[in-house]
Amino acid sequence: AILEMYAITKEDKYLKFADDFIDCKVNADGTIEGYDVNELNIDNVNAGKTLFELFDLTGKEKYRKAIDLVYSQVAQMPRTKEGNFWHKNIYPDQVWLDGLYMCQPFYMEYETRFHDKKNYDDIFRQFFNVEKNMRDPKTKKIISTIIVVVLVLAMIVPMALSALMY
Repeated sequence: AILEMYAITKEDKYLKFADDFIDCKVNADGTIEGYDVNELNIDNVNAGKTLFELFDLTGKEKYRKAIDLVYSQVAQMPRTKEGNFWHKNIYPDQVWLDGLYMCQPFYMEYETRFHDKKNYDDIFRQFFNVEKNMRDPKTKKIISTIIVVVLVLAMIVPMALSALMY
């Protein structure tokens, strides 16, 4: 939200606040205070989205290194037999709806910027799998349409805009 304020107002105080807040948590080698890749918790990927914008705005190489660190978690996340990321290593074979929100925007941004969109099929397949599995087996209706609509709008629109920019 602070970086959005900077984007709207161009007042340096917002960028300075965001940079100061994150800068002290990211070490020169890209490691992040309190973050453990090996925890394999999809919720921890979400905060990595801020690093892209801070890297763009400040040019600090440590942010790029931190982006790569977060991506290393994405690359090693355990998966279901259908290919979706587990929500957390402590919840084997569980895919939570909010996990799409927590990981996929970061994953797509990374793929867009640094991998020539190589894994887009994987990203989209994970959405399709979740949509398929949210259907009531008897009625074939989506169990919670409102949740799906909100998630799709919250994730796909920004991801599509990002893809168009690069």
